Amino acid sequence: IYNPVYDFTTAQLASYRTLQSTCIDKLKFDNGDKVLCVGVGTGNEVIQILRRNSNVDIVGVDYSGTALRKAYRKARRSAKEIRVLTMNARHLEFAAGSFDKILCLHLMDFVEDHTEVTNEILRVLKIGGQRDR
Repeated sequence: IYNPVYDFTTAQLASYRTLQSTCIDKLKFDNGDKVLCVGVGTGNEVIQILRRNSNVDIVGVDYSGTALRKAYRKARRSAKEIRVLTMNARHLEFAAGSFDKILCLHLMDFVEDHTEVTNEILRVLKIGGQRDR
């Protein structure tokens, strides 16, 4: 779901920024980490991850192609290219164990079956990897 005013409203709230920073700080990104952002939206968390460590490989997935284009452009302005893919979180098109870290900040507000999405996230997370949602 893409809302064109999102970046000018919700993303500016102090509580949103605190939640985002807290979750991202928990993940402790290492050089070379493969990071999946599920429900990446317009990419605000991507920018925060890149500020902490620009030597990570980020893939952002979202149901909205419009939001993904914005996320891609934001990352490019930060001098980093990321992969963005239109994808349903219930069926992540990656092999099992593909990612070191997974961030899923807001997606669960928009899905009915949290268990199905959580199981899919855990499937693509490497054994010993970290997730935060």
